[in-house]
Formats: sequence, structure tokens, C-alpha cells
Amino acid sequence: ISVGGRYSVTEEKQELPIATLRQPKEEVVLSPKQAVEQMCYGKILSFSAWAKLYKKDIVLQNLFPKGKLFEDLDTVYKMADNANKVAIGTLKIYYYRQRLGSIRHSRISSKELYGLIAAENLIEYLRNKYPDLVEAGRYRYVKKCIEYMPVIIASDDEEQLKSMAKNVRKYLSSVLFNVNVPWKMKAATLITAMGGKASTYIWRKVI
Repeated sequence: ISVGGRYSVTEEKQELPIATLRQPKEEVVLSPKQAVEQMCYGKILSFSAWAKLYKKDIVLQNLFPKGKLFEDLDTVYKMADNANKVAIGTLKIYYYRQRLGSIRHSRISSKELYGLIAAENLIEYLRNKYPDLVEAGRYRYVKKCIEYMPVIIASDDEEQLKSMAKNVRKYLSSVLFNVNVPWKMKAATLITAMGGKASTYIWRKVI
């Protein structure tokens, strides 16, 4: 698999920062296991299907689930695991346009929450094949919960807020005691795990 860099832009073509993902200064070549681990932590490689070139047979062996949102979280790591190697280049080759009303900017629906099921599937996959990466998978699950939080807070959905707090607490120690997790994500995890009005207040004022 060959991975290129990308630009994230608004509909007005203004470039947006790309969260925690950073572009390497020189080409990085990873083994399948290393690639899966890097996807979980999201520092130089993500689960996104875009900005990647695949061999046709790898894609045919790992088809995306039909009718699901965030289907890449359920699939792309399997493609990486089936490749001989994953090469991350330095050239930005892909434009990702974000628009209001897209799945990244709308109220969280029950269909969209499939992302959490996909993250649980990832943990089970790692438990069976790479037990030493289970903590990385648990972190990706918690990160998925936190990715939902800005929209949940904006929509004042108390039930979803309680649900996310419960989900995060399930793997709280896997995040807090993981040396590969940035301190900002640990802080966001703690705040989300609190739940209730205090959590909402801090998310709105600080995060």
C-alpha cells in the first residue's frame, strides 16, 4: 500500500489543520503490524481509505461493509495487514473537502454510531492476531468516542453524553497509562469520562 499526504480544505478552499496526523519528512516503510499500530495511534497514518493506493486483490479480499458509516475504520486496517508493506510518502496528493452537513459535522445518529461497533471489531481482531496491540485498539475506541463529543455537546443530547462517558470509562486505564497517548487526549478522555454538567461545561469552555 502506498500512502500520500493530503490537504483538508473548506468549501471556500481554505486549508484546515489536520488534527494529530503529521506528514513525515522522509519516506517511511512499515510492516503490516507496524502499520496497524500506527493507524490506532494516528500520528503518521490513519484509518481513512483516501490518499492510499492499494493492490486490487487486497481490496477484493477486504470489501467495505454495505450501508455503514465510518466503514473505513472497519476495513482499512485489514487491508494494511494483508499487504507486504505500507509505504508513507512525503508528497501531498489528495484534497479532502469538508462541508457543513457532512457526517463529520452533523448530529450523531444511531447509524453513525456504527463507528463504535467498528472500533470494537478492531479490538477483537487485535486480540486474536496481535494481543500486544489490544491497548492501542482500546485507545482508538476511546478516540472515536471523543471524536463524537463536539457534535454531542453542540446538540445538548444528554443521553448520548451519558453513553459516551460510560463507553470511555470502559477503557479509561488503557488510555491514561499508555505512554503512546498524547497528554491532551488523556485530558479529553478524563473530561469525557466525568459525564454530566461538569463535563459539558469544560468541553464548551476549554476544549
